[in-house]
Formats: sequence, structure tokens, C-alpha cells
Amino acid sequence: MAYEGAIVVFNLSDIRSEVFVITLEAICSIHLPLLTSNVITRLAKLFQEAINEDILIQYRYSTHKMNTVLQDLWDFGIKTILEELGFAKSPVNGRWPRV
Repeated sequence: MAYEGAIVVFNLSDIRSEVFVITLEAICSIHLPLLTSNVITRLAKLFQEAINEDILIQYRYSTHKMNTVLQDLWDFGIKTILEELGFAKSPVNGRWPRV
């Protein structure tokens, strides 16, 4: 299943947030305590607001909202996942692995 790169499956609930990481070598779970249901709901709302802006003057606000979504996803989960996979530094050959 993970021949072309790691498979990451998110499991988010009010009880616990985690990801299951599947590689050729192992299957593991990574707890993401900061990525709560409330955070996901807030980020989903911000994302919807950002992509639904149709007035050019609102572009700056939409960009700010989208940057907030991406930064929070990085801070609350993605960074931890990539570090766990060993992707903390740029690859020597310049080719990033697939996830």
C-alpha cells in the first residue's frame, strides 16, 4: 500500500485527535493534542470564508485567512507528522518523498 510513500490518515474527534501513519516498515499512531474538533471547525470556517470571497477588494483578507489556516495546520499537526516521518530537513538530492 505505501510503495510510493507514506500514507497518513487523520482521525479527529472530541475524544482524541491522531493520525495513523502507514509506511513499508510500520504502522504507527501519532497523537495530535492541539488539533481538536474546535480547531478544525474554526479552520474549516475560515477556509470557506477565504474561498468564497468574490470581491477583489477582499483579496487581502482572504489571503490572510488562508495563511492562518495553513499556519495553524502546520503548527497543530503537519510539522509533527513530517518530523515523525524524518522529513525535517530538505533532501540532499532535492527530491521530496511522497506522502
